[in-house]
Amino acid sequence: METNNITKSVQNTFANITRYPQEILTLSADLEEDLGIDSVKLSEIIAVLAEDYNFPTSLDLSSIKARNIQDVVHIIEQQVAEQNEESVATDISTSQPAIPQPDIKKSYEHFIGKVVFISETNSALGKELIQFFTKNGAHVTSDINSSIDFYIENTLQTFSGSLKAISSEQWESGFDTNVVGFHSNALQISKGMRKKGGGKIISLSSTSTQQYTPGHSFIAAIHSATASLTRYLCVELANFNIQVNCVSVGNVPATEIAHVVGQLLQQQSKFINGTTIVVDRGQNWTTR
Repeated sequence: METNNITKSVQNTFANITRYPQEILTLSADLEEDLGIDSVKLSEIIAVLAEDYNFPTSLDLSSIKARNIQDVVHIIEQQVAEQNEESVATDISTSQPAIPQPDIKKSYEHFIGKVVFISETNSALGKELIQFFTKNGAHVTSDINSSIDFYIENTLQTFSGSLKAISSEQWESGFDTNVVGFHSNALQISKGMRKKGGGKIISLSSTSTQQYTPGHSFIAAIHSATASLTRYLCVELANFNIQVNCVSVGNVPATEIAHVVGQLLQQQSKFINGTTIVVDRGQNWTTR
């Protein structure tokens, strides 16, 4: 599969430049804290990948930020997807009369004027969500206030490694940031949603909660807790016309995740409540 090839290519590039063994180059490894990769070294790695995957020369490589190797994979996948779309569009335009393309913004016209709060916006996914919402007419706020219509819980403080490598302090910090933080934000934001007559809350999880993934014990435990909290919030907020769902993310481009989130926030999705949508192209089953 193309996604697996890109992942291997990215990890091989990291290994070639850093000289680190493949065993520690996990997708969730923090570039700075776990691997000691600063912005200069990251730019060097991105430059090599940009050449391998023919990034457009107009792209400012120095502006690309990544927290872990998974973020870099998402960046490459997004660029490849965009290049494939452009290639298909070129082939179509040269072989037959132009076909009217769907107005993407029109399909999300319900978002126009809506206020969105995203708990974490520095990752590749966080940035993609900001771009997705603003492109479709929504306003992304950095402050929790009573005007919020959609709340996306995207916070994740990660520690990779085996269970014995994670300290008690890391467990406490992780649950405080991700689970307690989600609970606190949801209760505060839902007060404003009640006054507005409703709203939607989506938490982002990962498929490591459903199958063993080496080095992901911390992530799996945190996300299992947030997924359970999502279901309980669904029940307690249902009477206020507030839908609460979870999106479990696999190794897929951030653009795909953003569009799934967008679909769950549509008015037509109001009967989807308290569930977890898995977005992994079926990898969770094909790898079992």
